Amino acid sequence: MEEEKKTLEDNVVLIGNKPLKVYSYSIKTIFEKGINEITISARGKHILKAINLSEFLKRSKEVDVKELTVMTEDFKDQDGKDKKVSAIRIVVSKI
Repeated sequence: MEEEKKTLEDNVVLIGNKPLKVYSYSIKTIFEKGINEITISARGKHILKAINLSEFLKRSKEVDVKELTVMTEDFKDQDGKDKKVSAIRIVVSKI
């Protein structure tokens, strides 16, 4: 039997404008699929929401925070200008 390959999108939750409970439900759904490690990723103003999400899950004894990475990402805006934005990646694992 061939082992099922998991792509990057299978275990990455990108934080945006949706309510926190939507991301919490997404993480629980991913865990139910058998994936035990998830990366919560956010940029700019959404960083606080990513931190709040990971802390909420940690307090509810659903995850352990394994890794936290803070960085600056470079990208081009709609006008083609180079921009820098702060970003965060939080790796959590199921308890």
